[in-house]
Amino acid sequence: MRKISKISIHTSDSAWGDVNAIRSWHLQKGWDDVGYHFIVKNGLILPDLFIPSLNGHIDMGRPLNVTPAAVYGQNKEMIAICLIGKYGKYTAEQLMNAIKLCSDLIDEFNIPLNRIKGHYEYPNVHKTCPDMDMNNFRLAIKSYRDGVLK
Repeated sequence: MRKISKISIHTSDSAWGDVNAIRSWHLQKGWDDVGYHFIVKNGLILPDLFIPSLNGHIDMGRPLNVTPAAVYGQNKEMIAICLIGKYGKYTAEQLMNAIKLCSDLIDEFNIPLNRIKGHYEYPNVHKTCPDMDMNNFRLAIKSYRDGVLK
């Protein structure tokens, strides 16, 4: 297993999707696979197909032993997580499962909370991805780990 010391959070910038859709989009860009390790779905699998039981479900993308294609020049030692959504509109189920996933990854790889960053927080990135306040997201992870958020 490669060394892992940080997590990056991303948005699909699409209202719908799953690992297969993102893989297809990334292959069309000439990448060799989906760029992310985990995709947190919102239940909208196709533009006109909402499956409530898949809201918050997490798909595995790229294997963890493979470096992601997520933040140019920063991918070494990174796990990349993508939330399906546009303009920071995520479901409560998505956010809760992303928080739980980050907590599990903190435990598994001993990742410090301050090493969980949104795409926009990395140097030389001119994006707003994942279109949410990452300080609030990190605070929610801490609250979950402290047993305050359930």
